[in-house]
Amino acid sequence: MRKSNYRVDPTGSGQTKTKRGAIDFGEDAEAAIRFATLDLIKDGVLQGLRDSTQRLLRQSEDLDTAIQKALDFEAVFIRLKTFKDPVGAAIDGVDKEFTRLIKLFKEAGASAQEFADLEELYGLERAEAIESATDAMTGALRSLIDDLEVGDNGLSLRARLANAQAIYNPLASSIRAGNTVDYDAFSDAARTVLDISREIYGSQKQYFDTFNEVLGLSKSALAEQEGIISIADGASTPFSSVDTVPVVDAVNEQTQAIYGQFVTNNQYLQQILAAIQAGGTLPLASTGTGGNNF
Repeated sequence: MRKSNYRVDPTGSGQTKTKRGAIDFGEDAEAAIRFATLDLIKDGVLQGLRDSTQRLLRQSEDLDTAIQKALDFEAVFIRLKTFKDPVGAAIDGVDKEFTRLIKLFKEAGASAQEFADLEELYGLERAEAIESATDAMTGALRSLIDDLEVGDNGLSLRARLANAQAIYNPLASSIRAGNTVDYDAFSDAARTVLDISREIYGSQKQYFDTFNEVLGLSKSALAEQEGIISIADGASTPFSSVDTVPVVDAVNEQTQAIYGQFVTNNQYLQQILAAIQAGGTLPLASTGTGGNNF
């Protein structure tokens, strides 16, 4: 502050005079905060982001635009994970929420029993997230395998076999190559092919060749998905280092009282970093002195 004006010194040396490099923002504290924060970002103060995200942050002349571009960019990889590793993505969501709660409990000076209750809730919600994602990933495959092993496949017409195989064959080829496919679509296509084959071939070798192929592919795909689930289930949790958990994802709590209080620029930058990595939303928060002086 210089008199009643907010000023930012991009060098961090504490200057408040404009002739020595300080930038005057009059009584507009919000503008000073935005400028100081964006200046720190351009100086490379944020760590732990991919290079592409850093470039987006540094190239923009507007703080909101810079952050939104970084959020949109990082969200692509988070969304992709929900398809390629649904269990891991589900656990990430629970971990994000409880990392925030751990910080809250620390601020409250929570007792050991209160932390134990929090960890118990975490375990329950983590297990629920894993179960839900697991059902989504493997439910169709499990149902198909059950039908193949104990079910009674129906009858169909020979003329439909070629159409059914045209749908089934590309999916089967993808599974053989180790690629992730729409397992619901594969299961439906496989059942149709088996129905038609059984009608045409009865209990002859052609039917059982198809039967064994579908069963083998289904079990292989199920084993691969269960391997992904096992890795995600064994991942570290926010409670692995409860005493050293970083402050993350607190930005949503700081959308008010810009003029009533100031937090440090470094804290705000940590929050920006956490929000970008988590793919969340980032309302403008108020901040104060840090690497910049104003």
